[in-house]
Amino acid sequence: MDHRNPLSTGERFGFGGSVGFGLEVDVNVVDAEPREQLLRAPAVLAPHGAVDDGKGAVHGGDVTEGRPPARYGSCVSSESGGRREPEVIVLGIGQDGGRPQIGCRAECCSDASLPRVLPACLGVVGSDGRRWLIDATPAIGEQLRVLDDLVPRPTDDAIIDGILLTHGHLGHYTGLAQLGREALAASSVPVWAQPRLRSMLERDVPWSLLVDHGHIDLRSDPIDLGGSLLVEVLPVPHRGEVSETVAYRVTGPNRSVLWLPDIDSWDAWDRDIVEEVAAVDVAFVDATFFDDGELDRDMSVIPHPRVVDTVRRLVDRAPELASRVRLVHLNHTNPVLRVGSPERAFVERAGLSVAAPGDRFAI
Repeated sequence: MDHRNPLSTGERFGFGGSVGFGLEVDVNVVDAEPREQLLRAPAVLAPHGAVDDGKGAVHGGDVTEGRPPARYGSCVSSESGGRREPEVIVLGIGQDGGRPQIGCRAECCSDASLPRVLPACLGVVGSDGRRWLIDATPAIGEQLRVLDDLVPRPTDDAIIDGILLTHGHLGHYTGLAQLGREALAASSVPVWAQPRLRSMLERDVPWSLLVDHGHIDLRSDPIDLGGSLLVEVLPVPHRGEVSETVAYRVTGPNRSVLWLPDIDSWDAWDRDIVEEVAAVDVAFVDATFFDDGELDRDMSVIPHPRVVDTVRRLVDRAPELASRVRLVHLNHTNPVLRVGSPERAFVERAGLSVAAPGDRFAI
């Protein structure tokens, strides 16, 4: 993507009217120290200072160097006799290219002191300890290492029990290549893909080699993870040049989550985003761009709902639901990544939050 540092533009933005908490600031007027306090996600995504909110969620907080402890928080407190409370774990929050992104010379990517942001990915852990990924990102190796640290498995067990793909764009399926003989040399990993994406994986090299050599086992709906987990597939409108796109609603015995990292717009969907948020306990939603003008090129060819629109929809219609929303799939240019930025303050004042690598939610 073309790149521009959104905090160096000198532009002004205002939010008022029906939003109910007007905010108008010069985006250059931000203290230097908060500008550097980014959501930190280095290679190991190690969450420190995790906080149990008492509602089945563990928030990783700032992410700094070092490995995470093997376990923390209430998500695993109910383990007994080899059983545990099912949970989901955030393993990445970035757009497909992560940060730093290729070709970006702006401060958000060129400052070597700023850690990485890995592409959006969600881990799902069953009551029996089996583990699945939603999407296979280019950082799948690092993300599986984090999952190993947080939810250890015997070394002779398969590293992953399956992968659920949302669609065929760079950050969501290309990690499958790591399952081949050049890397993991996996054996028959279940991979759920929608029909067009499945056809591409079966037909096109190098993906077809994963099938031919028995590294992946392509599967179709319905998705059966067994145990107490139910997975619902929700088709969403999103650039269909490669494949269809879906979101997933994952329901456990006690709670449910929505994983929706990519969509063209809320208006183009045949579902109501407010109703979908109301139907779950936690909703991870597309927050690729904060607003128009974030890139130095035509953003209409990269359709995503803007964060300002998502916030307004929720605050106008159902402000009590805002706290259920976690923003994911943030582009490296998105100023909401910056703790202390006016844009981040706008989101948090509305009651929404940015997902953090290492966040855990019992379901």
